[in-house]
Amino acid sequence: MNILLAVDESSHAQWATSLLLKLPLATTPSIHVIHVVDVDALMHPFMTSRLGPQYRWSVQEEITNLKDRGNRLVAKVADRIHAQWPATRATVEQGHPADVIIAKAKKEKVDLIVIGAQGLSNVETFFMGSVSQKVATYAPCAVLVTKRQSRAVKHILLAVDGSKCATASVQFVQKHFLPTNLRNTVVHVWDHPVPPPKLSKALAIEHRESQTMLDAGFTSRALLLTGHTAEAIIEAASKKRADLVVVGSRGLSGLKRFFLGGVSHKIVKYSDRSVLIVHC
Repeated sequence: MNILLAVDESSHAQWATSLLLKLPLATTPSIHVIHVVDVDALMHPFMTSRLGPQYRWSVQEEITNLKDRGNRLVAKVADRIHAQWPATRATVEQGHPADVIIAKAKKEKVDLIVIGAQGLSNVETFFMGSVSQKVATYAPCAVLVTKRQSRAVKHILLAVDGSKCATASVQFVQKHFLPTNLRNTVVHVWDHPVPPPKLSKALAIEHRESQTMLDAGFTSRALLLTGHTAEAIIEAASKKRADLVVVGSRGLSGLKRFFLGGVSHKIVKYSDRSVLIVHC
């Protein structure tokens, strides 16, 4: 399994590293630790020509300092991971963090990106978006967004709806996680009142995916909920004290995602649990 771990100096990045080390992975992974220096954030668009050269020199000095700090950071993180998984390397890049992370994942054919969530307000998230939200939305692979300091991953809440994306998320867990000591709750949410003729169909979806997990050796139970899909999943994950929420995500265009969002987007934004998004 090829994993890209994106880190910075925040507590969220520390949580991401800790969670990665606690994942019950089925095979020994190859880890690439990356830190991105956001150069654009240092540039001021309204700098006068008289102050330009001095300002550019100051910016370049700051970039050098940030790269040095970044190199120390990724080396420290890589050393920590190397003790458990020897195939670990580290690099520092510069550019817009989300764009660089996504491009790196495409180039290296990454299976999973692990990244910490960023604590932006709703207004800030709407206008700017966070790095983790952009990566989760546009990455070419699965993305694990870490929301909190986590214990060992022993309970997964797997959201299904009968779609190919839900099937992809189930297959991802089966392929990459060890079933030993890992409980699984398969949740299906019916987002409107359930008429009697449709109840059997809703029950069949959750029981089919739950049985699939059982056949793969996982401890699994099925749970049918009604209500708003994202809200019901978030509430269930909290009540069940899930260590990780797993959800599939459709490949919508950027414009559709911006205006409509999606279940996975809302879960990443509002859940207090770490979230694994599997794209299909």
